Amino acid sequence: MDHLFVYGTLLSNARDALGAAMRARLSNETGFIGPGSTPGRLYDLGDYPGLIEAQPRDRDLVMGEVLELHDANATFRWLDLYEDVDPNDPAAGLYRRVPQLALLNDGRAIRCWVYALNDVPGQNTLIAGGCWLSHVAADN
Repeated sequence: MDHLFVYGTLLSNARDALGAAMRARLSNETGFIGPGSTPGRLYDLGDYPGLIEAQPRDRDLVMGEVLELHDANATFRWLDLYEDVDPNDPAAGLYRRVPQLALLNDGRAIRCWVYALNDVPGQNTLIAGGCWLSHVAADN
């Protein structure tokens, strides 16, 4: 699978300092497919968001972008480190990389990798509407 769904600091139109270097690197290693959504709930973890995978019957969506990876193995070597993922022990990090279906705004469905939180956030705020950039803009 050579697609990635991003929903937070790695979004192409994010402007915060956190993630800026990784956004630039990701931009060089991917092609932009388009905006879309994926099932799940988005939580505010402070400086960045976290996605919790949808449960059966959930209708919540997380807004983001689908990227095509030029060399998935090379990109995931550094991106998993950035996202605190241990491919050898997925439960050990903050996130794990999981396959999930994304629905592009043009109606196409693409199977993508997405970084999902390992633990449901306790007191963290659920982001209504599932859009990190709208949430951050509302805070400013």
